[in-house]
Amino acid sequence: MIPHGLDWGIIHGDAFSANARITSDNQVMWYDLDFCGSGWRALDLAHAAASARDHEDDHASVWSAFLRGYRSRRSISENDLAVIPFLSAAADIWSMSINLARGPIDGFEWLGDRFFDNRLTWLRESVAIYRM
Repeated sequence: MIPHGLDWGIIHGDAFSANARITSDNQVMWYDLDFCGSGWRALDLAHAAASARDHEDDHASVWSAFLRGYRSRRSISENDLAVIPFLSAAADIWSMSINLARGPIDGFEWLGDRFFDNRLTWLRESVAIYRM
């Protein structure tokens, strides 16, 4: 049994918009599966929440659409929803560490000061909101 009743199973491990495409028959195709394995499914939800947050002008509708689609296939418990902000912050820290470790890569020109400033600002705001 997983502590705190979190749903456990196969996860993508890096579920954000750049790792998915919509096919011509409106199916989601996931790729970049190097972090997949067993884990809390809320971690994939946290990555999706962070990805939706990147759509600053339309965050709420992107997240709402994602949740509707997800719930059409799988239920989400209140426990899973409650941990999303914390796992999202952890996922951001993990993502920054991965990106810092690998250094400059062609095609990742967006990975610069603005990226890290945005992530660190979001983390500071999250700490203020979710401080216990």
